[in-house]
Amino acid sequence: MNKCKAKNTVYVEFKGLLLSGLILLTGLANSFSNTDNFTYQPKDPAFLSVKSGWADSVFKSLTPDERIAQLFMVAAYSDKDQAHYNEITNLVKNYKIGGLIFFKGSPYKQAHLTNFYQKMQRHHS
Repeated sequence: MNKCKAKNTVYVEFKGLLLSGLILLTGLANSFSNTDNFTYQPKDPAFLSVKSGWADSVFKSLTPDERIAQLFMVAAYSDKDQAHYNEITNLVKNYKIGGLIFFKGSPYKQAHLTNFYQKMQRHHS
């Protein structure tokens, strides 16, 4: 078989495959677009139906700066030096940041630091 004939064969097969794919997609699109028998009724997530004023009361007790600080998740490393721990301690204590996300270090050290920062924040509040 010469090169020209082989290219034509591949082109014809590709064209047929492409046409089959388009027909399939058109059929799928038509089946999803027929919504005559379907009515979407949005529902609120279950957690919105729980009546608890705890979160609202805590949020209302915060200053505007503390509310903004709650939006921040700060990168913390459990394998760094004392200067890093002091910096994180300052952010937790003075700004009441929303949370920490740990990178590197051992799970044991991360748990220890998490307990330390939580305890410090409870006693500082």
